[in-house]
Amino acid sequence: DQKILSNRERSLVRIVSRIIAEGQAVGQLRSGDPVELAEWMNRCMRGFFLDWAISKGTIDIRKDGMRFFSEFVLSALCTKQLHA
Repeated sequence: DQKILSNRERSLVRIVSRIIAEGQAVGQLRSGDPVELAEWMNRCMRGFFLDWAISKGTIDIRKDGMRFFSEFVLSALCTKQLHA
């Protein structure tokens, strides 16, 4: 029995892993198994959402979420600085 949150066939994991693979193909993202990297991103997302829930919504989920992913998650994946 696989739990839904750790299921590699989840739509989100498939979509994110495809995006990661595309970034790897053009040299923007670091090497590694795209599915595994997508799972790591999902873990980060779950942790962020847990913090938001614990804060009872006092965290600005949009603003802080964008900053968290651009400063922490993307910087861990990117091979070079990307400009938005």
